[in-house]
Amino acid sequence: MLTPVVPDTPAVTPPAETGNAPGKAASSAGRGPLVATDESSVEAASTSTASTSSSSSGGSSFAKKYPEQANASVDPSVPATNYWALLIGINDYAGSTRDNVGSYQDARDLRKHLLSLGWHSDHIALIANRDATATRIIQGIRWLASKTDSSSVVVFHYAGHEKPLKTSSDGDNESRDVALWVADNKLIVDGKLGSEMGKVAAAKMWIDLAVCRAGGFSDSGMVKSGRILTFSSPESELSYEDPGLHHSVFGWYVIMEGMRQRLGDLNGDGIVTVEEAYKYARPYVVDRTGGRQHPKLTDKLSGELNLTPPKPAPPPEQPPPDDGSGGGCGIVIFCTEAYRSQYSA
Repeated sequence: MLTPVVPDTPAVTPPAETGNAPGKAASSAGRGPLVATDESSVEAASTSTASTSSSSSGGSSFAKKYPEQANASVDPSVPATNYWALLIGINDYAGSTRDNVGSYQDARDLRKHLLSLGWHSDHIALIANRDATATRIIQGIRWLASKTDSSSVVVFHYAGHEKPLKTSSDGDNESRDVALWVADNKLIVDGKLGSEMGKVAAAKMWIDLAVCRAGGFSDSGMVKSGRILTFSSPESELSYEDPGLHHSVFGWYVIMEGMRQRLGDLNGDGIVTVEEAYKYARPYVVDRTGGRQHPKLTDKLSGELNLTPPKPAPPPEQPPPDDGSGGGCGIVIFCTEAYRSQYSA
């Protein structure tokens, strides 16, 4: 659906194309008006934060909604079984909250991309639209924490609304907070989000936030060694969706063009890393939004993050079956006393 522009946030009609990203062909993205995902000037139906007592994935509404994911496990012989993703995309909000036009598609198509790389479907939880309540998202993060370890590869993605505010409820003592504004019109404040995400173990982790003021979510529990964080905008800027493409602008260039269309393969090795997709996408996002949105990267990884799981090791070669012949040519000679007498003379 085409959504109205939020109050005090004009639609953006960027100028004509002035140049392409270095070394790349022109993007296929449309050039129509954009819509900000900002709802900060609108009161939420409920501004209460997510409960800190949300249960873990076991026995929770998350486990009932996603039983395959709740029961998924790691097989040490199959590397892909230690790759885990929680993807959240919200177009459809409860009550009178303005819907988005591309947030769900960002999450949906990132799931498709991960599956195409060899990820297992029961290791990816896609929480979409009205299912993306505050409680279920917290349970989803706790599901990640219950499944992962120091050798895991993890992806966390959120696309939807947010809200700037000041609260002491999250305990981070910031002068200004931001919160995920989720489908049931409740808020997950940045300090609470960081506290929960800090419990997720991983060797490598990509946190991707396609939301207004995304850079405001760089709390201590979010930014850790072994993680790369891509923010659709810094804390001082809004982020935009493209109604013509049915994606966020950032999601389109990172996920659809950079990753799925492999335009982000900047070194031509056939692999698009998270870093390459971001580097490809950023100048296009800036241009497409008329300079109003400048994605931000925080990289605490050593090297780059390749999202393709390694192939399982081939099984060891088995020795040929023993047929009882002792490994010879299969001729057996029985020596008798008469035989020996005849040929020993």
